[in-house]
Amino acid sequence: MRFLTSPQFINDFCRGRLKNALLHFGKRNYNSQWNTGFWDYLSQFHEENKNRWIQFIGRELIHCVKSTKQFPSSAWEKFADEYGPESNLTFKECLVHQCSFALFPLDESANNTESQVAQIMLVNGKLRPEVVDHRHHFPGLENLLADDRTKVFLLSSGSEIFVGDSWQLALALADKALREGNSSFSKELAENWLLSGAVSEDKVRHVHLGNKLELNSPRQWLVPAASGREIPDDYKGSGIYLISDLTQAEMHVSGAGTKRREQSEWPQEIDEHHLLVGSNIKAQVASILLTDCPRIILWHSSDEESSIKPANILKSVIEETIGYTCVLKEMFASDIVKSEKILRDFIKSSEARNILFNVTSGNRLMSYAVQAVARLFPHIQLIYREITDEVPNRFKLLSYEQFPPYSGEIIGNIGSRMEVYVDFLYKKDGCETAEEFIKKLNFRHKR
Repeated sequence: MRFLTSPQFINDFCRGRLKNALLHFGKRNYNSQWNTGFWDYLSQFHEENKNRWIQFIGRELIHCVKSTKQFPSSAWEKFADEYGPESNLTFKECLVHQCSFALFPLDESANNTESQVAQIMLVNGKLRPEVVDHRHHFPGLENLLADDRTKVFLLSSGSEIFVGDSWQLALALADKALREGNSSFSKELAENWLLSGAVSEDKVRHVHLGNKLELNSPRQWLVPAASGREIPDDYKGSGIYLISDLTQAEMHVSGAGTKRREQSEWPQEIDEHHLLVGSNIKAQVASILLTDCPRIILWHSSDEESSIKPANILKSVIEETIGYTCVLKEMFASDIVKSEKILRDFIKSSEARNILFNVTSGNRLMSYAVQAVARLFPHIQLIYREITDEVPNRFKLLSYEQFPPYSGEIIGNIGSRMEVYVDFLYKKDGCETAEEFIKKLNFRHKR
């Protein structure tokens, strides 16, 4: 973290280039030198511009101290004693409360001027009653803030009157950074991203980009996928990432993908056990035996030999020998859109609180549909068994119940009675066909 005594800063200062300063927020040269001409330059500004620069300095200094846990030099403590990021908000108040920052671009094409930027600063905590924030600039922001104590402050290099809702993505991610207290996410969000998008129920909606992409910025962009067609074919700026929801946005900013978890025991207290059924039913039989769940949903395609027939055999034998209830449901092997809708409607109507979904069999489009639905319903856990895995009772698990999602191995154990089935279930040279094996199945599960 660095700061403001470099020649570039003085250049920005003299030209009043607040936009450039905001685009490079958190990247300037903090050091032990105190430029004696600092306040002389500042005194030459019109009062409004002078206040904006003081606000900028206060914000960047807060960001520095929050990130490094110390002042860059004792000289800046003088500034902190006298000024703050806002006229009615002190520097020291910000230090004892959580703060976050996010930057969004402004389309100024209607005014025939170049695009500008605006920064949101959120402060959460019990502030003095006389501290008044800028929420009047952001109609409807209450729907995006998790805590009504959060104060919202604006610093803009351009207009402070916003016609659209493109500020909402910046506010939503700044609020997430505030709530989770993740310093690395907060730092990345403040320093390296430009955000433009409307937000509704965690979905990122279309906004007009106008001349926003004309910004000469080192930052990466997050814009709605629905606005992707507005990106010029000859665009040569920083990277642009198209998103549809806040989870995708958070993953881009944090750089966090699926996390690996240590091996764990088989999931317990499963209310419904769903399985994709194809010609290879070994993994399905295994997970049914390993899961203490009397309600089973078998999803098959319209193919008689490879899906319907194995599903019917599995249903009849499981119900007769184990006593579990099996429900047959059909989905589309070649239409992910229809399959997703069928699955969503079924899950919405189900009263199950915990669902285990075996996606080992079926085809890829069917498993893609299940995965898409699991992202919407975090009480669904996906399991899969590698065909080459020779370790009995071991599956892979994928869960979206938290961010980022996690994956790991799970091991099941139903005792010595499972040993009779090991040759068939887990070895390539099993001595029986699926039909022969399933007809001989006489295992009764203890309720």
